[in-house]
Amino acid sequence: MAINLPVTAVGSPHDVVAPYMGPNRLSPLGAGHEPVSQNIKVLTFYSGMLIFDFPRQSSDTLTTEDVFSFIPYSDGLVQAFGTHPNMRVAATVTASLASFSTPRNFLGAPNTIAAVDEMGAKIVPLRPNEPAGRHVLVLKVRIAARNSFIHRVSYSVTVNVSIFDPNAQENPDALTDLDAIQPFTRTTNRFPPVSLLAPSW
Repeated sequence: MAINLPVTAVGSPHDVVAPYMGPNRLSPLGAGHEPVSQNIKVLTFYSGMLIFDFPRQSSDTLTTEDVFSFIPYSDGLVQAFGTHPNMRVAATVTASLASFSTPRNFLGAPNTIAAVDEMGAKIVPLRPNEPAGRHVLVLKVRIAARNSFIHRVSYSVTVNVSIFDPNAQENPDALTDLDAIQPFTRTTNRFPPVSLLAPSW
């Protein structure tokens, strides 16, 4: 059964938000000419630690589990993304063990394992029955333990959000209008449990 963490189980969350503009379609005249149109983009870097204890009882059997969590900003809020028709979202994830222990009765035991086997992030509907509504970013980490306990997993998630805007060149102020890309931020206590949002990976 998956481990579904509340946002309060994320320790030391940090973020850096970097808006920028990039070419969407290059000029047919070639290098040195202005692009025909541009993308408005926001690059966001998230990092933090997932805090939990797994498994409940250590054993000599390899046990694996999926851990799901929201990815908060440093202030504990979670971004809810809009559904702009020209919006594209891409994410990369790294995750690693930050803390684990070996029970006294297993000290020196062969085949002790504590590992992060898989990781990923997806944008999923805030309400599963409303796929056209607001979306949130969910982190998934698959862990494995044998003769050990896992207590902390650190993560780093990079999210690139872009919107094709044919008027971007005529409206350079659009770069500062982050609402055009990330139009909705809500406090975490109004979100459904992550277990209701976790996609089938």
